[in-house]
Amino acid sequence: MNQRGEYQTLNKRGDPVVYEETDAVIYNGSTYISQRRNTYLDGLPDATDGPWDLLSSRINHVSGKNVPPNPSFGDEWYDTENAILFKYLDDGNSAQWVEIG
Repeated sequence: MNQRGEYQTLNKRGDPVVYEETDAVIYNGSTYISQRRNTYLDGLPDATDGPWDLLSSRINHVSGKNVPPNPSFGDEWYDTENAILFKYLDDGNSAQWVEIG
């Protein structure tokens, strides 16, 4: 599975973003996985007859001073000791908690 972050329809040049089979995206707070190569022209992730399957509609929200164990893509952690909100992301090369500013 290749986690691609937030779903996008167009890239910076204005061309349709191409998603490959098993690409995972976040769309409207839920995680979807692509069942085949596609673009937004094939259907948005929440379309009932599109190329996407709902992987997870639940993002865990955790508060505390310690980093949560075994995070999943899209989970959020509020660090109560430093008053900082983090989101767990994977860009395909590395996975880490990213500060939300």
